[in-house]
Amino acid sequence: MTWAKAKEFCETYGMHLASPKTIEEIKGVRSLALRMGTKYYYWWVSPSNVGQSSPGDFRWHDMTKLPIDSPLWSNSQPNDYFGTAESTCGYFHSDADLQPFLERLLDGPCTKSNNFVCEVPAKCLYLNI
Repeated sequence: MTWAKAKEFCETYGMHLASPKTIEEIKGVRSLALRMGTKYYYWWVSPSNVGQSSPGDFRWHDMTKLPIDSPLWSNSQPNDYFGTAESTCGYFHSDADLQPFLERLLDGPCTKSNNFVCEVPAKCLYLNI
């Protein structure tokens, strides 16, 4: 599914594309993906530069900035898909053969078909006891 369709799917059900904002969260989301037992190795998450004026202006679902020098990006990422993509979106992969990239984000064309991970927004309850 494309990044836009994955985003729409998550939002239809009151969720958003996952926003793993630490290496530990990326590891956790990847671990869940591995348990799916799927042959698909690529998983969309929320950061993208869709609608932004600069290719390096990546935003999470809540519009907070993901800097291009963030340690969440894999080496030489984001690379705007080697300068060929109009908009690029963040993903991770779960292929153990690509070990150096397992715990970091990559960017690729948003029109590519990947799996995706939705995240349920955190809700706080206030109990007056």
